[in-house]
Amino acid sequence: MGFLLRISAGLGGLAVVAITCVLLVGKAQYPDASWIAYVSSRPRSNTYDINRMNSDGTQVERLAVVVGSVPLLTWSPDGTMLAIVSHLDRDALTVMDLAGRSQRLLVDSVPAIQAVAWSPDGQWLAYAARSAPAAGEPAYLYRVPVGGGAVQQLIGAAASVPELVTYDSLAYSPDGEWLVFDAASAPDTSPRIIYRVPVGGGDPVQVVEGCCAGWSPDGTSILYGTAGEDGRRYLYRIPVEGGAPVPVTTTALFVSGPIVWSPDGEWMVFITFDEQSIRTLWRMRADGSELQQVATGTLQSPVSWSPDAEWLAFPMYGTASVTFQPGVYRVRADGRDLELLTDGRSSSYVPVWSPALDQPWRMGPLLLAGMALVLLGAAARHGLALPRRL
Repeated sequence: MGFLLRISAGLGGLAVVAITCVLLVGKAQYPDASWIAYVSSRPRSNTYDINRMNSDGTQVERLAVVVGSVPLLTWSPDGTMLAIVSHLDRDALTVMDLAGRSQRLLVDSVPAIQAVAWSPDGQWLAYAARSAPAAGEPAYLYRVPVGGGAVQQLIGAAASVPELVTYDSLAYSPDGEWLVFDAASAPDTSPRIIYRVPVGGGDPVQVVEGCCAGWSPDGTSILYGTAGEDGRRYLYRIPVEGGAPVPVTTTALFVSGPIVWSPDGEWMVFITFDEQSIRTLWRMRADGSELQQVATGTLQSPVSWSPDAEWLAFPMYGTASVTFQPGVYRVRADGRDLELLTDGRSSSYVPVWSPALDQPWRMGPLLLAGMALVLLGAAARHGLALPRRL
């Protein structure tokens, strides 16, 4: 990239040079438009690092060090905060503000947090948590204000549904009015039931039997996986306000984990596994057409889209029978250019792409400084009187 500058004398010329340098420095320091946050373990230690890197694996930066594991990590809708679930004997839910690296502990000493979801406006975090450490103990749904405040229980023991033990695929509706999740009344058993509940709490509404629930981007329907008449699992869509399920795929797909929509709402991705436990990442259009295999191997959830819907990030683990190095990978959404982004020497997982194309706190000070210099230069060039304190 080349630049041709015509420099005027005095402060005007200085302003042009200064703002150009400021913007070039900003571009050199932050060459990518988005970040991938992820967790990496330290060998022979119970300590984990929360990191972020550019979308090509460069500019790795450690954000925090956590004693104990970090099973969940998720960006706020505007890309300025991270919600972190950490585990050391018991679970805690913390929010980190990326601008100042400040952390706010929202929930502490919870037996086990199973799922977390941001509200679309970024003001609330919903989460499901067990009431006691034992795996078979009941779990309940809560929400907590991100700015700090009292925890609100949304579903409790008095709800008009069987006592639920495990929650998964927790998500807000696009309009922020509902929460959807799938749950079971016993650990690791089927059937799982998909429910929705008002964000302020109340009795959950049973939607359909199935798993891996995901809202359509327009909020009118829920996509999910369940067994067909032949006993094999297919993807279906059901209207939120009621109606018969509509098949989305004609191919049997044993979906494992959530269905993740692309930022533009054009595509969805999900992971399946077969009888040999081989995991495959698939991409499919919103109407169920153009089912494509993207990658296969020792893939794990979560799968995260880049903001421009061009790339997918996910973790893989290494085994003696495969050639993949453990770590965070990215691949183009059409299956091309699979590459390892992390160093492959330590376990790296839970990659999540920042949703914002740019962080306002990153370039805002640079642009304000440049604008101030330009105004100073214009004032000096035209002989304008600058305001002064009396």
